[in-house]
Amino acid sequence: MYKKIFKKAIMIAGLMVMIILLLHAARLYDAIAGKDVYNTYRIDAVFDDVSMQLVCTQTFEYTNTEKEALAELYFHLYPNAFKRQDQVPIAAEEFTIAYPKGFSAGYIDIKEIKVNGEAVSYTIQKSMETILNIELPHKLKPHRSADIFIRYVVRLPRCQNRFGYGDNSVNVTHWYPILSVYDENGWNLDPYYPIGDPFYSDISDYRVSITLPEQYVIAHTGKLEDRIIEGDHIRYAIRADKVRDFAWFISPCYEVIENRVGDTNLKSYHYSANGIKALEIATKALITFNKLYGQYPYENLSIVESDFYVGGMEYPQIVQIDSSTYQFSNTDANRVFNSCMHNSNTESGFSYNEDALWLEYLIVHEIAHQWWYGIVGNNQVKEPWLDEALTEYSTILYFEKNDGKEKRNAIWDIFIRSNIERYKPKHNMPDTANRPINDFESWREYSATVYSQGALVHHELRQMMGDAGYFALLRKYYERYQYKNAKIKDFMALASEVAKKDLENFFAKRLRVWYK
Repeated sequence: MYKKIFKKAIMIAGLMVMIILLLHAARLYDAIAGKDVYNTYRIDAVFDDVSMQLVCTQTFEYTNTEKEALAELYFHLYPNAFKRQDQVPIAAEEFTIAYPKGFSAGYIDIKEIKVNGEAVSYTIQKSMETILNIELPHKLKPHRSADIFIRYVVRLPRCQNRFGYGDNSVNVTHWYPILSVYDENGWNLDPYYPIGDPFYSDISDYRVSITLPEQYVIAHTGKLEDRIIEGDHIRYAIRADKVRDFAWFISPCYEVIENRVGDTNLKSYHYSANGIKALEIATKALITFNKLYGQYPYENLSIVESDFYVGGMEYPQIVQIDSSTYQFSNTDANRVFNSCMHNSNTESGFSYNEDALWLEYLIVHEIAHQWWYGIVGNNQVKEPWLDEALTEYSTILYFEKNDGKEKRNAIWDIFIRSNIERYKPKHNMPDTANRPINDFESWREYSATVYSQGALVHHELRQMMGDAGYFALLRKYYERYQYKNAKIKDFMALASEVAKKDLENFFAKRLRVWYK
């Protein structure tokens, strides 16, 4: 009997080895054939709401698509930016809003790393601790693949930010080791800057398992493939193909309402009033941008209310919105919607959102980001103008297309012109909207320059090219660079191509960039 069992075990092991070899061979074939090769993150995360920790294992299936052999890989460890009070990526004047109950540390603790089953050496950058360097046991040649296994624990801070938790929601973003981008400048190892969106990533596929206590409702990137009850916990098996990162939010208080736009399931997760208003806005925005730029390619898009003081933030297939914007001063809808909600944001001194305009502006802006950065990517650290200014101008276009030019002009005056005029006379504001995020000293300066002055560049470009030419440019830009990372020079060259004339002087004057 023991011989039979042993023989069967050998056969199973041999079959598993063959499957692994076939998978590696398939990835190698695609890379050599010049097909788009997307790396895959396989993550298993278990959430403990007592310790507020995630216990995780991750296998990263990586194929070297570069022209040279690589001796090492670099990963961002963004949670470590929240490890020490003196380094958190939060402006000093906003600290008490982000940490209403005092500083709380967040971090990622790496326990073990293996490459193709072999333990390897690794180091973590000493200053900010946000960069992980993994030495490969052998140089990885072009078109070759490796599996990087990482075991780690993530501690969530009590922080009303992108990453952390408040009284009503747990915000799990930039939470796992994510591969740095390797481009013509080598590895991009920027820290988590306190201003702007300091992120730059490649498209990948995700297979994520998240286990939660049963009382939580989850909103997430990707498509739910299975929901498995395990005692008083639930395990969610999620698949997300061709996305830049993976985010999720949970709350025991979430109510969920849905709509459908074309092939996309649209959901609003909310725990206070006006979740239906958020869904209505998102529906109009998705319809508008589908028509303007090209179809949204994913099956799901979610709008998620959360404990978040910054306003709004975009993630693949999911939009994070500050809970205070769901409260309107001119209606009776600012009542508490759900009995389990702690109304901490209004107690912290947040102003009401008159006429729902700020809620609408935020949701539309973040949905526009699904096209500009989510699908068409770029280096948000070095060239934030490329996605942020186009996203801001897309928000203006939404009001124009849905409410007419008179409303567009009013919105322009409120959010663009006045933003520049309030800031520029008091500061030595450069005449270029194209600056890296580490060049800014405050969010006010960043907003006036990259968002508002940047949107003005698009408006001038539209006037120069005419509506037909400008919108043809945006559609072509979306078509050509979707699932890739573009540069300002790419956008400039494409604008000249569509306009059938050299626009370099126009961009050089406003952005100080030359593409020839």
